[in-house]
Amino acid sequence: MPYEAFGLPMLTHGGYGGGSRVRTTDLFLPLWLPLLVIGSATILLWRRDRRFPPGHCRECGYDLTGNTSGVCSECGVAVAV
Repeated sequence: MPYEAFGLPMLTHGGYGGGSRVRTTDLFLPLWLPLLVIGSATILLWRRDRRFPPGHCRECGYDLTGNTSGVCSECGVAVAV
């Protein structure tokens, strides 16, 4: 099967042969696929939840104490003074 070469999920259906009266469905799922999904979600949520204390740039976290220019000297983003 072409899917086996890439390690993608594959469904197979069991039959009624071999004396078994139960029809089964097997799902072969590579371990890297759930790890990729969970890892991506974790990284995105972690980056979204970064919070910096007041007086720091909201983009990079640089301490803006004494900054009167209205621009972060670290990353160049406009900030409220």
